[in-house]
Amino acid sequence: MPSMTTDNNGNLHAPKGTPGGGRFMQQFRQGSDVALTETAPTAEFHQVTFNTVELGDEAVDGSSSMGFVIGKDITDGVRRLILHNGSKIRFDADAGPFEIRRRVQPLPYVAESHDYWDNVAAARDPRQSVEVLQQIVETEAEDDFMLAIVEHPKATPAMLDKASRHNSLQVREAALSREDVWMETLFRLQREARERAEEERTLLGEEGISPNTRYREQAISALQSQADKAESIIWRRLA
Repeated sequence: MPSMTTDNNGNLHAPKGTPGGGRFMQQFRQGSDVALTETAPTAEFHQVTFNTVELGDEAVDGSSSMGFVIGKDITDGVRRLILHNGSKIRFDADAGPFEIRRRVQPLPYVAESHDYWDNVAAARDPRQSVEVLQQIVETEAEDDFMLAIVEHPKATPAMLDKASRHNSLQVREAALSREDVWMETLFRLQREARERAEEERTLLGEEGISPNTRYREQAISALQSQADKAESIIWRRLA
């Protein structure tokens, strides 16, 4: 199968005569992609569209892997696939079908592996087992993994509680969006957000005007907003 070509602006073009015909995607993140060498024997090639691609599918360009799909995004009418290695694929209005590899089994998680992003993809795979998710939440500490757990449809309330203890505001915000999060977790997130906001206010007062001032003010605002959101959810559940 012919490979896609890249123009001077970094746009990826599907080769003429392929099902995807015409310009249909652009890769945003610069730098080399993660090398993905293992493909399950049960992986099959499919022609899909933006609407039919599934999380865990492996986007391919000819024989080269671009990465595993971990999310979709539509902003201002622009459709993008989010890949596990941080890359994004943009779909133009005339985008046609494109090729993916789809596994029957979930992506493997190898705790001692040095393939960080491969393991993140495994954590985000919707086919992943609850047992492996539990292993991940007990083994890993990075925010990429905790966010993957919090956003995973199979994550249990206990996993949500453990993952949301990460300091990342994004991880905690995602936990607040889960309807199955424990009330105890909500109360903790509210309390910790207020405590952290107060700590930032204290540091802001001690430092005066400094290079950290803007950062402190933004942190206070975000933490206060998170605390208010947690409180709102608590009151809604108690009503």
